[in-house]
Parts: sequence; C-alpha cells; structure tokens
Amino acid sequence: MSGTLRLTDQEKREVFFERFNKLIGYVEQETGSQIKLEINEGAPAIYNDPQLIDTLQKNMQNNFWLPVQVVDDFRTPGGDDFSHYSNRVSGAMVRFGVRSESMTYSLHEGLFDVSPKTLRIAVSFFLHQIINL
Repeated sequence: MSGTLRLTDQEKREVFFERFNKLIGYVEQETGSQIKLEINEGAPAIYNDPQLIDTLQKNMQNNFWLPVQVVDDFRTPGGDDFSHYSNRVSGAMVRFGVRSESMTYSLHEGLFDVSPKTLRIAVSFFLHQIINL
C-alpha cells in the first residue's frame, strides 16, 4: 500500500507520523503481523515569512495600477523545492491566478499556457518588489 500525505504545517505532519506509528504498533500487536513503514517525507510545508509578506504588501500599496489581490492565509497541500529555502531563510511564495474562462487546462498539463496579461502583472510585481526592497 502507498499514499501521499500533504499537510501545510510541519508540526502537524510530525504529530501525524508519531500517531500513525503508534497505530501500526497496535495493528501489529493485535494481528501478530509485522508492518514495514517507509516514509519519503518529500518537501516540507512552505513557510512564508510574515514580515516579508507585510513588506511586499506595503510595497504594493504604492502601485495602484497593478491589480493584485493579496490572500493573507493561503495554504496549499502542494510541495515545492522552494520550501527547503523558505524554511531556512526569509522567503515568501507568491502565486498569480492564471485560469480564465477560455483557458481550462490544469497547471501540469502540456497545453497549459499563461496569458500575456498575467505575465505582465507577474513581471511588474517582481520588478516593483526588487526596486523597493
């Protein structure tokens, strides 16, 4: 049996594995079986530095032409290599909504495409942040 566990909080992830190991112990004891558990932890949950998020938001207040809506507590079960960095140094993962009525392909499909408007917004956002950090 195999599966994927995705949690947005590293502490909850550790608690889950602790409890899951206890459950396995109970099952082994009750059934006289031996269970081998292999855990490939993958990427940790992404940590967005609250101070950096605050700075990014303040920088955007002076950029009224850029239509950016900030979602303060956005969490995703997706893993990303970026999380290895943001758990060690100040970081923030920024996402841009790219789906439209005419564009319905998933992010991981070969036909997925980002609109030029979204690219302009993303590039403008990051340039504005670089200039103002």
